[in-house]
Amino acid sequence: MICVVARDCLAVYAHEMRRQGRNVLVIDKRDHVAGNIFTKEIRGIQVHEYGAHIFHTSDREVWDYANCFYMMNHYIMRPWLSIGTSFTICLLTCNTFSRMWQIRTPAEAKKKIAQQAEAEIRRILSGRLHRQPDAVIGKKR
Repeated sequence: MICVVARDCLAVYAHEMRRQGRNVLVIDKRDHVAGNIFTKEIRGIQVHEYGAHIFHTSDREVWDYANCFYMMNHYIMRPWLSIGTSFTICLLTCNTFSRMWQIRTPAEAKKKIAQQAEAEIRRILSGRLHRQPDAVIGKKR
């Protein structure tokens, strides 16, 4: 018998061992498999229980294997950031934060992120969340 204490991709190992006819015991503190990449269906929509995730690979065999468990979208993240009059690919590094906020240290970046997070929480709790789509995509005409 193979005992696997489940942790994200170790569940895939357990699955493969089972497929090969091995006796496998999976132990997990959660009531579901898949670790932090677990999704659950809510009203026909797959919702990421522990936050969104993106699967990266350029290997077709790996992509096909992963899709045998759950059909994933082909998605390439290409965020752009506007700083003043220039645009740059938005990679969240200390250099990006320095250019955006004129800060120099990770501690300064952490403080600025905390301030923005607090402002966003206040905005959401104030009840203005329902108006956000209009601000982003425009009012219906």
